[in-house]
Amino acid sequence: MDDSDQQPRALLASTVDEDHLTAHTKSEWIASTNEFPSTHLQNYYSRHAVVADRTPNKHYLEEVIRQRTSRAMQCWFKRTKDGGGTPISATTELATNNIGQLPAEAFPVLLLGDHWNNRLAESVVSDYYAWLSPYLLTLQHLPDAVRSELEILAVKQAFAVEACWRLYPKIIDRRMIDTARVAAKLARSSKR
Repeated sequence: MDDSDQQPRALLASTVDEDHLTAHTKSEWIASTNEFPSTHLQNYYSRHAVVADRTPNKHYLEEVIRQRTSRAMQCWFKRTKDGGGTPISATTELATNNIGQLPAEAFPVLLLGDHWNNRLAESVVSDYYAWLSPYLLTLQHLPDAVRSELEILAVKQAFAVEACWRLYPKIIDRRMIDTARVAAKLARSSKR
């Protein structure tokens, strides 16, 4: 939960079984076990001295999340059919007392909220989504506009699209996805 507006900022876990709620309590959000590419951070690092770090982009994004959620308010929500949510369990009394029913718009469509403190953070979140796009397309119930944007980003990673496309519940631009798949097959066959 965001410190300032107490709205959902990052998805930590999800479950369909309420018995698993306590098993999935994590204190902090983790971007990935791997590094992700970020042209925006590359440009930033080229202008600023940076301590050597094998995963600077991952650590930057995790720190942005940590700063926005420093009080570590975490809350489980039971989602309603319209996309809203009712709090059912929280890690702090503050969160339990202050959060009521939230509308669908309060929840991030993807993994993270849309609004950040600065342009660099917003750009890095965009880079993160671009990196995850072939996998995010496997999510059900994405709005068509979001799915279309993710498809445009995903085709830059043809091998990942080829590996995941069968899991896509809906494809907006079939031709674009098929072109990426063909490119992956051609690249793979030329390496033999």
